[in-house]
Amino acid sequence: MDQPRVIGHVVSVNGFRLKVELASEAKSSSRATPDGVQRAVAINAFLTFDLGAGTHAIGVLSDLEARESYDPSGDDELSLQLTKPRRVASIQLLGTVRQSGKNRWKFDTGITVLPTLDTPAEVANPEILLCVFGQPPQRNRPQSWTENDGDFDFALEIGHQTGDENTVVKASFNDLFSRPLAIVGNTGSGKSYTVTSLLRSVIDFLSGSDVNIDALTAAVKGYLVQENGRYKNFYAEPVTNGTAIDAALQNLHAAIEGKIPTSSSTTDITASGDTPSFISVAAVGNTASLIAAASLEESAQINQHLTTLRMRLKTRLADKRWSIFTNYEALSIKNTMDWFKSLGFTAKASKVTVIDLSMLAHEVLPFICATIGRVLLEAREKLAADQRFHSPWVIVLEEAHNYARPARQDEDRGQAQSRKAFERIAKEGRKFGLSLIVASQRPSEISPTIISQCANFFSHRLQNPDDIDHFKRIIPKQAQRLLDQVTVLASGEAIVFGSAVHVPSRVQIKIPSQEPSSVTSAPYADWGKPQNFPINEVLKAWGISEPADPNSPSRAP
Repeated sequence: MDQPRVIGHVVSVNGFRLKVELASEAKSSSRATPDGVQRAVAINAFLTFDLGAGTHAIGVLSDLEARESYDPSGDDELSLQLTKPRRVASIQLLGTVRQSGKNRWKFDTGITVLPTLDTPAEVANPEILLCVFGQPPQRNRPQSWTENDGDFDFALEIGHQTGDENTVVKASFNDLFSRPLAIVGNTGSGKSYTVTSLLRSVIDFLSGSDVNIDALTAAVKGYLVQENGRYKNFYAEPVTNGTAIDAALQNLHAAIEGKIPTSSSTTDITASGDTPSFISVAAVGNTASLIAAASLEESAQINQHLTTLRMRLKTRLADKRWSIFTNYEALSIKNTMDWFKSLGFTAKASKVTVIDLSMLAHEVLPFICATIGRVLLEAREKLAADQRFHSPWVIVLEEAHNYARPARQDEDRGQAQSRKAFERIAKEGRKFGLSLIVASQRPSEISPTIISQCANFFSHRLQNPDDIDHFKRIIPKQAQRLLDQVTVLASGEAIVFGSAVHVPSRVQIKIPSQEPSSVTSAPYADWGKPQNFPINEVLKAWGISEPADPNSPSRAP
């Protein structure tokens, strides 16, 4: 064959979609070329079309079909005409590549000249695929950056093309972590692998460089804070004897009132009711302060409201589920700086902090998420304008559908506060060096405001029609055709698209060096073992001190 890369020619040009009639010998899904065996007549194969002057259009094969056509093989008087199959491939154009040197190419998403009829369709050579997938766009060049400063962005490996291990897919490091990123997919589809792979890549990159970048990760799943390599429990026994507290703190009332800034105070003009300030549990439980406030107002209506507030405060203090807000002193957190240090803001802190909230009660979770999100954003807002882009943060929201839901009429207060906090980060965080990675099984159960602000997407397998339809409505049209494959993705595969990569592609995500603990149980193998459920450990985690009844049934069915 004179042209081993050619597999057919263009027979239709409809906007940025082409139809290619395949050559009779182009029947295999792969083709032997001077650069080795490459994908040819196969879905997701990449083809190029010569436009002249060293420029080629590049597209992805999206559909294959066979049609019948009449083939008169004799003279004009022949009345019998034979039929032959006419095999046609549909191509979605993605952009153009231009030769910038020997075996070097540059990709451009723009297409100013379209292929004409009869233009040969060729299997893309490895050099072209390298420039498309291995050399991602460089984003966020600092204003004062010069060529002498070296690279300002990094091509982060995220995996390889499905079915083609030789084509490594890389993304812009800056773009992935400076703008919101959505990672979606059903349970077991590989979301945890993707999150872990990205964070592990960040850690590996930072450990091998002197770049001062903080990656603050809130994997919102539980109530443990990692400290010195160990997890510290947020749970503490709450104060329940409100009468004793009132009696013991009567003499401190004047001192507490003296510490509260008044509206005429000029010592701190920036302080407000939203300023994160430490308040001891004793002060919160001292209802004498509220009684004194009511007497100063001399209003029965105010007193009625404060009476309700006292009851709510006592209820919260007596409820162990809310101890995450009241046990700071038990953890030696006695001021705002201590609180930030508990999140990893120390000189020797690691680059990634995991805030595990998985054991929190359902109604408590959105409140703590809202608090963390709001305080972190406001902390960056307090920086001078020329410092906001340094040491950027990324918050990873695991199982985001639990606390970043769409607005509803029956939305409770905690969900509303959490949703608004992360919507604000999604909309405004980029300006202050704060971004989000949103991971969820249900994209339709995530606030549309948050999803709409995402610049990049990793879509693992989705089965729910509502999730798929919802996702298709908010993603770029260029990726919608590829998203048709989202129901048949294998574990660890994802459709990757957005501003951090040149073109949408189906990617086998890179396996992290340390895999996450997300193994699915095997009942057949496990139930046959003489192993009891560790109920004592569960009671200890709950804070229940009495021993479990050893005679109670505890084996799994």
